[in-house]
Formats: sequence, C-alpha cells, structure tokens
Amino acid sequence: MKKILLPILMLLAVVGTSKAQTNALSVADIDLPKNYEASLIVSFQLDAADTYTGYSFNLELPSDLEFVMDEGTNVAFTKGGCHADNHSVTAHLDEGLVKVAALSLSSKPLTGTSGTLLTFTIKPKSALTVGQTFTGTIKDILIVPVEGEKKSLANSTFTITIGEDADLRTILDENSTTAPEAATGVDVRVKRTITANHWSTICLPFDMTGAQVKSAFGDDVVLCDFKGYDPGSDVTLDGENVVGIEIHFENINISDGLSANRPYIIKVSSTINEFTADGVNLNPVEDEAYIEYDNGKSGSRRKVYSGFYGTYKAGVILQKNSLFLNDNKFYYSKGNTGIKAFRAYFDVLDVLTDVENAAARVKMSITDGNGNTTNIDPRTMTTMESGKVYNMNGQYVGEVEDANSLPKGIYIVNGKKKVIK
Repeated sequence: MKKILLPILMLLAVVGTSKAQTNALSVADIDLPKNYEASLIVSFQLDAADTYTGYSFNLELPSDLEFVMDEGTNVAFTKGGCHADNHSVTAHLDEGLVKVAALSLSSKPLTGTSGTLLTFTIKPKSALTVGQTFTGTIKDILIVPVEGEKKSLANSTFTITIGEDADLRTILDENSTTAPEAATGVDVRVKRTITANHWSTICLPFDMTGAQVKSAFGDDVVLCDFKGYDPGSDVTLDGENVVGIEIHFENINISDGLSANRPYIIKVSSTINEFTADGVNLNPVEDEAYIEYDNGKSGSRRKVYSGFYGTYKAGVILQKNSLFLNDNKFYYSKGNTGIKAFRAYFDVLDVLTDVENAAARVKMSITDGNGNTTNIDPRTMTTMESGKVYNMNGQYVGEVEDANSLPKGIYIVNGKKKVIK
C-alpha cells in the first residue's frame, strides 16, 4: 500500500456554529479503465460555523496504482472552484509520499461549505484485470480553525474498480461545429448516420483501404465517384436557360478503397450510426469546410460555385439553390439549409441556369465497372428550408434534412406536427 501524505496550509473561512461531527473530507468511488487514467476527487463538507486556516490529511493508494505527474516529482492536480485566486497549492512526490502544501496570501475563505477540494489523476501501474477492486483510505485528517485547536475528522475509505479499456479513438462527430485537426496514425470513431438503402453523400478527411471500407460499411456497400454533370438530354430549353441537368457518377472498385478529401455517394444495406478505422492519417483540407472537385471548367473558385463539395463541420449553410441528397431525392436549398459534417452537396448553377420556383429537374446516372449505366429518373424538385426537429416530448432530435434517419413516428418540424415514415 502506497502512503500519500497531503499536508495543506491555507486560509479557509466558513461561518456559523461549530459542529465538528459533521465536518468531513472524502474521496468518491471511481472506475479506472485498465488502460488509461481516471480522476480521484477529494471533496469537503465543513460546518458553516468556524473560519478555517488550513487542513491536512494522508491518502493511501494500493501499490498497483500511481499518480500522474506533471514533471519531475510534481504531482498533477487541479484545485476545486472553492479556492480563492490567491490559494497557492503545490504537490510533489518525496520517497513515496505525495506532499502537498496550500497557502493563502490573505484570509479569503473557501467558497461555500461543500464541494470539490482537489482533483488528482491516477492510473494503473501494472497490468490489471477488469473487475478488480482496490480500497483507498483518506485518514489523519486535520482542519485548523482561526481560533482554537486543530480538529480531527473521521477516516473514510473509497473503492477503485478496474474497468474495460477506455476508447482512446479520435472522435469525428457529424454534429461537431469544429473541423478535425491533422494527425498521423490515429484510430478514429466516426459518428455519421447513413440510412440503409438510400443514396447518401460522404466525405472523409482520411484514406480508407478496401478492407476498412468493407469493415465499416459492409461487403455489399456501393460507393460512387462524381464524374461531372451536363444539361439534361431530355429537358426543354427556354432560350438559353437550362432547366434540367444530369449528374454523372461511376462505381468505384471497393478494393481500391476511399480517398481523403474526396466526396462520394454511398449506399449501404444496413443503417449505420457510426464506424471505426484504425491507423489512418487525418489530413483535412485547410482553410475551408468544403472541398472543390475539379469539374474541368475552372481551376479557381468563382462567386457562383460549380462542383461537388464536402464539409467537415456541422452548420455550414448552403447557398440558395445548392443541391443536396435527402431520402433518395435531390432538394434545392432556400439559402438557409444547414448541413452536418462528413457530407457533400452540389453547386451546379453554371450549368443549371433556371431554377426559379424549383422547377428544374435533376437526373442522376451511375455507370458500373462494365460500362453499364443506371439512370435515376428526373424528378420535379422542391426546396427545403432548414429547421430543427423535436419529438413529442419537446426534445431536439435532429435537423429537417436528416429526418429520414429518425425512427418512425410523429415529430414537431418548424412548429408543426409531421409523420415520419
């Protein structure tokens, strides 16, 4: 058993009548992942009676566990919010004992009569088994009032239970408004909903091998690469206005994997809420939340964009008449549609020149590896406004454009009841 001494001298003030039997310092029971760290929290409860100038205690931990160190012999910890700014605390390891000293430069009291005093970080020192339990003890507790003798407090014990390995993956969340940062050789967990048997868009900031693609999305996943767009062959031209368009995709060989910073459309046979990939390099495009795809018309970005763009953070607002996929259909944005992360959208206004009243139609063609083309019939397009979706209990459950991924039921959409089938 490792004995850890924490003598602390500080100025604390608590007002009221002394009732020593209710004073206590304690440590909460914790679950400690067998491969990581956990917080050990020292809490306090003091009478609203006396003004205290300091306290001290000894903390014992099993030899299988150790404190996380800042540097050298300094022990890592944080002060609870109860401390005044001028409460200075230091902690260092000395021959197996953690010695902590806390001093106040004035008589400013501890804020409140209960709460978190100090938080330390501990970790396993050796290989441990899930379910193992250890007992720690906080004892030899003294509190020092401004007037009168030191007061001894009762000892208390706490339990440390060894838990499963912590998930140390880098989380990429479709609801995050912060784009991911570059990193090398990381394991990632991507929280991205993809509805079964619907065409969806996807854009990721890392390469995936063919094996990773199949593991994440299933052996029967269909992944298609954007190949361009043209005025529709069966549309009516009003003068020079193009009122229909064909967007071309081509099946990719899943064995070739998926490329970073490249938008695709994807179809899976089972709904996916998240997937993982190990040992990938995060290399998101810098300085922009979208990726410009070369459409062969312009090498530079113009005021009216053209192409297929991915986004790495939630809340990107699509400009008016941008196209996005939802529930196996294309929709035009009214200029206030938000899009979640790791999706993509189309801006084709240099081809589709007349979308007033959402009358222009869109056809999507997909060519397989044998040169066979499948067409998705033209549809009369509609606009979709941005909006939040709530369940009947008033809880926020998502955005309008992702309504098809919600469970069947009745929801409140833009203040009105809507049945989602």
